[in-house]
Amino acid sequence: MDRASMMIILPFHATISLLGIVMIILLCSSVTKEGEHLLYLLHQMEEDSINANAKSIAIQLVENMPLKFSAARFFNISKYTILGIIGNCTTYFIVLIQFHQNN
Repeated sequence: MDRASMMIILPFHATISLLGIVMIILLCSSVTKEGEHLLYLLHQMEEDSINANAKSIAIQLVENMPLKFSAARFFNISKYTILGIIGNCTTYFIVLIQFHQNN
């Protein structure tokens, strides 16, 4: 491939990859939020003698095993992960610019 086609393909590929990562992060955040909403709905349910035991078991399950996504248990994936990625990329580009100015 020549240089001109690489200048077109690389930013396009980077944009598509970044959009995919952002979509996955937003979906994980949405599922986590729905899990928290489920706990709220369980607490709002009216108690009757038939559903009292099932409700308490469901509440215990949701409270003891919260729905969170993680990256190999290193960090939780949430909307704040996007800000972390942007911060790391910004730092990387600043370092690249400083090295380029020294050469």
